[in-house]
Order: sequence, then C-alpha cells, then structure tokens
Amino acid sequence: MEQPEVVQVGTARKGESGGSFWRRLLQSREFGVFLALVGLVILMRFLTPYFWKPDNIFNVLRGMSTIGIMAIGQTMIIITGGIDLSVGSVLAASAMITARLMYTGVVSPWVAVLIGL
Repeated sequence: MEQPEVVQVGTARKGESGGSFWRRLLQSREFGVFLALVGLVILMRFLTPYFWKPDNIFNVLRGMSTIGIMAIGQTMIIITGGIDLSVGSVLAASAMITARLMYTGVVSPWVAVLIGL
C-alpha cells in the first residue's frame, strides 16, 4: 500500500493578503496624482466640446513630446545611479540659440537646427 504525499500549505502573513495591493495603491502619493489627472480629464470633457477631438489630442501629445523625450533620458540617468539637473537648461539654451539664429536670418534654418543640436 502506497503512502499518501504530505503537502504543506503555508498561510499568508499579515500584510500579504490580496487586499494589501489595493491598500498600498490607495495610500501612495502617485495614486493621488493619477486621480487628479483623471479628474481634470473628466472636467475638461464636460467644459469644452472640443477636448476629445483628434486634433486637440494630437496637439496635446505633440506639445508633450519634448518633455517626454527628456523624461526618458532623465529616467535612464537616474536608473544608472546618476543625477543630472542640467538637462532642462541645456534644452532651453539649445532652443533659444536655434530660434535666435532662425529669427535673425544669419544662417539657413537647417544650419540653425544643426547648430542647436
């Protein structure tokens, strides 16, 4: 006659239950910021009839693309253990130089962009 296998089942410790994820999520600072963003989107949806139009969404995304690209680069810097606060100032200086060169017409716009890079 064969002996049955004994299987030990552990119990969850305090704080490891299924509800702890939701508790931690609700208590985090980031969740409050996320809720504020969702609230603003809902508010803007009802205040302006053009908020969900494709042109407006495209303009918002295009306006945020520069900050998004900078945030990706800054994230990589922080993950590797460094910190570099000069990214924003370098972007501003580069944009200013490029705009000034284009406005004065000293060089062609393509050359101004290359100088700004």
